[in-house]
Amino acid sequence: MSDGRMISENNATNTTINRKKVLVVDNSALMRRVVCDIIGKDSRFVVEDMCSDGLQAHNFLAQKSYDVAIVDVAVPKMTGLELLEHLREEKNPVKVIIVSVLNRDGANITIQALAMGAVDFITKPANLIEARGSDYEKAVLESLRQAVSLTGPAPVAPAAPAAPARPSSGPVTSGGKAIAAAAAEAARVSAGVAHTTPAVSRPETESTTERPRPVFTPRSSGETVRPVAPAKQAVPLSTDRGKLRSNKHIGPSAQIKLVAIASSTGGPKALKSVIPLLPANLDAPVVIVQHMPKDFTYMMAQKLNDASHLRVKEAEDGEVIRKGTVYIAPGGFHLNLEHSGSEERVRLSDEPIREGVKPCANYMYESLRSSIYDEITCVVLTGMGADGTAGIRALAENNNVMYTISQNEATCVVYGMPKAVYEAGLVNEVVPLTDVAEAIVKNVGVK
Repeated sequence: MSDGRMISENNATNTTINRKKVLVVDNSALMRRVVCDIIGKDSRFVVEDMCSDGLQAHNFLAQKSYDVAIVDVAVPKMTGLELLEHLREEKNPVKVIIVSVLNRDGANITIQALAMGAVDFITKPANLIEARGSDYEKAVLESLRQAVSLTGPAPVAPAAPAAPARPSSGPVTSGGKAIAAAAAEAARVSAGVAHTTPAVSRPETESTTERPRPVFTPRSSGETVRPVAPAKQAVPLSTDRGKLRSNKHIGPSAQIKLVAIASSTGGPKALKSVIPLLPANLDAPVVIVQHMPKDFTYMMAQKLNDASHLRVKEAEDGEVIRKGTVYIAPGGFHLNLEHSGSEERVRLSDEPIREGVKPCANYMYESLRSSIYDEITCVVLTGMGADGTAGIRALAENNNVMYTISQNEATCVVYGMPKAVYEAGLVNEVVPLTDVAEAIVKNVGVK
């Protein structure tokens, strides 16, 4: 009997309680055992199989169905990136969580993996003490729960003994194909874009199949106008984060606008489908809070910059916000905008972790209450939890002129953050990921 078969037989009774099946891929027998022990602590999951290289993992995934695969990107014979590329070409629906080291090289590979379809990532522990620690355990279980959209802790299940990895078989493969090129060139936009508020839409069930690049067209003047629905419940506001100010500039050409985006799980791939489609002459700067660690946000900015017409960079403390640029909050810092004369500047802060993350979009949105912007377009993309909702509500209650776009459920990796802001009654428009860039340009216009 093979080791992999033994795992399946040991867990045969789990099929009756619909446990989510997990494939663990790591060339370290010790790490496979550690991850297996961790997964055994959540009764909603079961380690169905384990293997030590990417080629064997590919064979498993071709023959069996799994809900999630946890893959170390540095496995031999077929790297994690090569495995992801094969899965993408074969349209395999398994959710892949990658494991990579926390440094610039690891961040670069991680961003590539997320852009290629990995739903989340876990940073590899530096030693056995960290691997056995509560932080790593929490990261593994939280990532698994997000991948299959489970919320809350589960009853503790007895941890099944970890079996050794199945022996590898088959020939060694050479390198995979090159990573896909940058996103398609952004569509040009008519300078006469109308600025109207459409009716609040409910999430639609739409296909996630790739669609042709959107062509931006002005809205008709006969569209139904409906204001943002009132919030369902009040959220305590931080009174020291800005006061109501009059942001009136004479004439429509003098309006000062901003696009503020929040995203989390699945966000790097989603942003790759949005930012490169924004035109260079977008009539607003863009600020982004994406939940990622230090170095990872820097590499994500570099990748997006290479694919985009707008300049994309990691935000730096004190720099002036300018049109033509996208500013990404660096991992480990909260991003705020601070009014300085007739300009807005980036202020990176070390305020407490909020919503379990740092950076947190709520801080960013709340800081905009006292900004110079006449119009703020808020965009909430895929992600677990509710980050962004309290901050957008603070803007609404402060009477800032705003317009909120949320990604629809069908195209989200995790429909958490967009769902939260929608259910709070703060959304003007719900669109699939392929239409987010178009919705931004229609609302903001070009200069």
